[in-house]
Amino acid sequence: MAAVAKNELTILNNISQIGLVSGLIEQVGNDNHLRKAEIMEMVLAAEEMISNTINYGYDDDKAHEISVIVMFKEDVLRIEIRDDAAAFDPLNVPPPEGLEMPATHRQPGGLGIHLARRLTDRITYQREKNTNLLFLEKKMTK
Repeated sequence: MAAVAKNELTILNNISQIGLVSGLIEQVGNDNHLRKAEIMEMVLAAEEMISNTINYGYDDDKAHEISVIVMFKEDVLRIEIRDDAAAFDPLNVPPPEGLEMPATHRQPGGLGIHLARRLTDRITYQREKNTNLLFLEKKMTK
């Protein structure tokens, strides 16, 4: 049976806490001797998805918990993000239009989900009761 490296963290819906998630992903990646570039791709994908949740998922100013589990098993780095924000399936968001145009000619926003899709091998979403479950996966190399 393959060894599993798993770490968990709970942050509040405050953009200043995203760095804690980044640190956790980097720690799991470094502990498993993964390539830095691939670790950073997963960091960026997770940061984009969590920042979307924090910025757009809540309709109140209350503190909400966002749970993150980072797991490395059988060459796959998997990040699970759980939150109680409004139901939102990022897989239903179409790719942004105008990607071939210079950034100065495009509408701002809409690139985070597209970027996360490009940086990961697989994204899955589930809604269980009042909880969003988002899974980011990437096959990693050492």
